[in-house]
Amino acid sequence: AGVREVTLIGQDTTAYGEDLGVRDGLPKLLERLAQVDGVEWVRFLYCYPNRITPRLLETMAAHAKLVKYMDIPLQHASRNVLARMKRGSSGDAFLKLLKRIRKTIRGVSLRTSFIVGFPGETEKDFRELCSFVREAEFDWLGVFAYSDDETAESFVLEGKVDEETIEERRGRLMAIQKNISARKLKARVGKRIPAML
Repeated sequence: AGVREVTLIGQDTTAYGEDLGVRDGLPKLLERLAQVDGVEWVRFLYCYPNRITPRLLETMAAHAKLVKYMDIPLQHASRNVLARMKRGSSGDAFLKLLKRIRKTIRGVSLRTSFIVGFPGETEKDFRELCSFVREAEFDWLGVFAYSDDETAESFVLEGKVDEETIEERRGRLMAIQKNISARKLKARVGKRIPAML
Protein backbone atom coordinates (compact mmCIF):
# COMPACT_ATOMS: atom_id res chain seq x y z
CA ALA A 1 0.00 0.00 0.00
CA GLY A 2 3.04 2.28 -0.23
CA VAL A 3 3.91 2.30 3.47
CA ARG A 4 7.62 3.08 3.87
CA GLU A 5 7.96 3.38 7.64
CA VAL A 6 6.45 1.13 10.33
CA THR A 7 6.39 2.03 14.03
CA LEU A 8 5.43 -0.62 16.56
CA ILE A 9 4.17 0.84 19.82
CA GLY A 10 3.03 -0.61 23.10
CA GLN A 11 3.39 -0.13 26.83
CA ASP A 12 6.19 -2.71 26.63
CA THR A 13 6.86 -3.81 23.08
CA THR A 14 9.68 -6.05 24.28
CA ALA A 15 6.99 -8.35 25.77
CA TYR A 16 5.56 -9.01 22.30
CA GLY A 17 4.45 -12.63 21.92
CA GLU A 18 4.76 -13.61 25.58
CA ASP A 19 0.98 -13.98 25.89
CA LEU A 20 1.18 -16.55 23.10
CA GLY A 21 4.14 -18.38 24.61
CA VAL A 22 6.50 -17.09 21.90
CA ARG A 23 10.09 -16.69 23.03
CA ASP A 24 11.99 -13.72 21.53
CA GLY A 25 8.79 -12.56 19.88
CA LEU A 26 9.92 -9.02 19.15
CA PRO A 27 13.23 -9.98 17.48
CA LYS A 28 11.34 -12.50 15.34
CA LEU A 29 8.76 -9.89 14.31
CA LEU A 30 11.48 -7.32 13.55
CA GLU A 31 13.38 -9.83 11.39
CA ARG A 32 10.23 -10.48 9.34
CA LEU A 33 9.43 -6.77 8.97
CA ALA A 34 13.01 -6.12 7.81
CA GLN A 35 12.31 -8.48 4.86
CA VAL A 36 9.23 -6.58 3.62
CA ASP A 37 9.87 -5.02 0.21
CA GLY A 38 9.24 -1.28 0.10
CA VAL A 39 9.46 -0.73 3.85
CA GLU A 40 12.55 1.37 4.52
CA TRP A 41 12.43 1.98 8.28
CA VAL A 42 11.07 -0.04 11.19
CA ARG A 43 11.18 1.29 14.75
CA PHE A 44 9.54 0.36 18.02
CA LEU A 45 8.59 2.00 21.32
CA TYR A 46 8.99 1.22 24.30
CA CYS A 47 11.39 -1.31 25.75
CA TYR A 48 11.71 -2.14 29.41
CA PRO A 49 15.33 -2.53 30.50
CA ASN A 50 14.90 -5.99 32.02
CA ARG A 51 13.57 -7.36 28.72
CA ILE A 52 16.35 -6.14 26.43
CA THR A 53 17.94 -9.41 25.36
CA PRO A 54 21.14 -10.09 23.42
CA ARG A 55 18.95 -11.50 20.61
CA LEU A 56 17.01 -8.22 20.36
CA LEU A 57 20.21 -6.16 20.20
CA GLU A 58 21.84 -8.48 17.66
CA THR A 59 18.71 -8.37 15.49
CA MET A 60 18.66 -4.57 15.52
CA ALA A 61 22.35 -4.45 14.63
CA ALA A 62 21.99 -6.97 11.78
CA HIS A 63 19.27 -5.28 9.71
CA ALA A 64 19.74 -1.90 8.04
CA LYS A 65 15.97 -1.27 7.93
CA LEU A 66 15.68 -1.47 11.73
CA VAL A 67 16.13 2.07 13.02
CA LYS A 68 19.04 2.29 15.46
CA TYR A 69 16.96 3.93 18.16
CA MET A 70 15.77 2.70 21.53
CA ASP A 71 13.38 4.39 23.94
CA ILE A 72 13.86 2.84 27.38
CA PRO A 73 11.66 4.34 30.14
CA LEU A 74 14.03 3.96 33.10
CA GLN A 75 11.98 6.24 35.43
CA HIS A 76 14.85 6.84 37.90
CA ALA A 77 18.40 5.78 38.76
CA SER A 78 18.27 5.66 42.57
CA ARG A 79 17.83 2.13 43.89
CA ASN A 80 15.72 3.58 46.73
CA VAL A 81 13.26 5.35 44.41
CA LEU A 82 13.13 2.45 41.95
CA ALA A 83 12.21 0.11 44.83
CA ARG A 84 9.42 2.47 45.92
CA MET A 85 8.19 2.44 42.30
CA LYS A 86 8.19 -1.38 42.51
CA ARG A 87 10.90 -1.59 39.90
CA GLY A 88 14.15 -3.39 40.46
CA SER A 89 17.61 -2.44 39.27
CA SER A 90 19.85 0.57 39.84
CA GLY A 91 21.78 3.25 38.02
CA ASP A 92 24.89 1.05 37.90
CA ALA A 93 22.94 -1.80 36.27
CA PHE A 94 21.44 0.65 33.76
CA LEU A 95 24.90 1.98 32.85
CA LYS A 96 26.07 -1.58 32.12
CA LEU A 97 23.01 -2.12 29.94
CA LEU A 98 23.62 1.11 28.00
CA LYS A 99 27.24 0.11 27.45
CA ARG A 100 26.12 -3.27 26.08
CA ILE A 101 23.56 -1.61 23.77
CA ARG A 102 26.11 0.87 22.39
CA LYS A 103 28.70 -1.87 21.90
CA THR A 104 26.25 -4.07 19.95
CA ILE A 105 24.40 -1.43 17.88
CA ARG A 106 26.83 0.98 16.30
CA GLY A 107 25.57 4.58 16.26
CA VAL A 108 22.44 3.83 18.29
CA SER A 109 20.42 6.80 19.60
CA LEU A 110 19.02 6.39 23.09
CA ARG A 111 16.09 8.12 24.74
CA THR A 112 14.59 7.68 28.18
CA SER A 113 12.14 9.28 30.57
CA PHE A 114 12.35 9.98 34.28
CA ILE A 115 9.93 10.95 37.02
CA VAL A 116 11.10 13.47 39.61
CA GLY A 117 9.39 14.05 42.94
CA PHE A 118 8.15 10.51 43.45
CA PRO A 119 7.11 10.07 47.11
CA GLY A 120 10.20 9.49 49.23
CA GLU A 121 12.65 10.96 46.70
CA THR A 122 15.32 12.73 48.74
CA GLU A 123 17.78 15.34 47.55
CA LYS A 124 20.42 12.59 47.69
CA ASP A 125 18.29 10.38 45.42
CA PHE A 126 17.83 13.27 43.02
CA ARG A 127 21.58 14.05 42.95
CA GLU A 128 22.18 10.38 42.17
CA LEU A 129 19.79 10.70 39.22
CA CYS A 130 21.63 13.83 38.00
CA SER A 131 25.00 12.04 38.18
CA PHE A 132 23.54 9.11 36.28
CA VAL A 133 22.22 11.37 33.50
CA ARG A 134 25.62 13.03 33.14
CA GLU A 135 27.35 9.66 32.86
CA ALA A 136 24.73 7.94 30.67
CA GLU A 137 24.74 10.70 28.03
CA PHE A 138 21.37 9.97 26.45
CA ASP A 139 20.63 11.58 23.11
CA TRP A 140 17.21 12.66 24.37
CA LEU A 141 15.21 12.40 27.54
CA GLY A 142 11.95 13.54 29.01
CA VAL A 143 11.42 14.50 32.64
CA PHE A 144 7.97 14.22 34.15
CA ALA A 145 6.87 15.79 37.40
CA TYR A 146 5.22 13.31 39.75
CA SER A 147 1.58 14.14 40.36
CA ASP A 148 -0.67 12.44 42.87
CA ASP A 149 -3.44 10.31 41.42
CA GLU A 150 -5.74 8.75 43.98
CA THR A 151 -6.14 5.65 41.79
CA ALA A 152 -2.39 4.97 41.74
CA GLU A 153 -0.66 2.77 44.31
CA SER A 154 1.81 5.59 45.03
CA PHE A 155 -1.03 7.77 46.35
CA VAL A 156 -0.76 6.16 49.81
CA LEU A 157 3.03 6.45 50.05
CA GLU A 158 4.54 8.77 52.63
CA GLY A 159 7.25 11.33 51.97
CA LYS A 160 5.42 13.47 49.42
CA VAL A 161 7.61 16.07 47.72
CA ASP A 162 6.15 19.57 47.39
CA GLU A 163 5.32 20.91 43.94
CA GLU A 164 7.88 23.71 44.05
CA THR A 165 10.70 21.24 44.76
CA ILE A 166 9.44 18.91 42.04
CA GLU A 167 9.45 21.68 39.43
CA GLU A 168 12.87 22.88 40.55
CA ARG A 169 14.27 19.35 40.21
CA ARG A 170 12.65 18.92 36.83
CA GLY A 171 14.29 22.13 35.62
CA ARG A 172 17.71 21.13 36.95
CA LEU A 173 17.61 17.73 35.28
CA MET A 174 16.42 19.14 31.95
CA ALA A 175 19.24 21.73 32.07
CA ILE A 176 21.81 18.93 32.43
CA GLN A 177 20.34 17.07 29.46
CA LYS A 178 20.06 20.23 27.36
CA ASN A 179 23.84 20.60 27.46
CA ILE A 180 24.38 16.94 26.59
CA SER A 181 21.92 17.04 23.67
CA ALA A 182 23.41 20.30 22.35
CA ARG A 183 26.91 18.83 22.35
CA LYS A 184 25.73 15.66 20.61
CA LEU A 185 23.81 17.62 17.97
CA LYS A 186 26.80 19.91 17.36
CA ALA A 187 28.91 16.84 16.61
CA ARG A 188 26.52 16.01 13.75
CA VAL A 189 26.97 19.34 11.96
CA GLY A 190 28.37 18.74 8.50
CA LYS A 191 27.38 15.06 8.40
CA ARG A 192 24.94 13.62 5.90
CA ILE A 193 22.07 11.83 7.61
CA PRO A 194 19.36 9.92 5.70
CA ALA A 195 15.84 11.32 6.01
CA MET A 196 12.53 10.09 4.69
CA LEU A 197 10.56 12.49 2.51
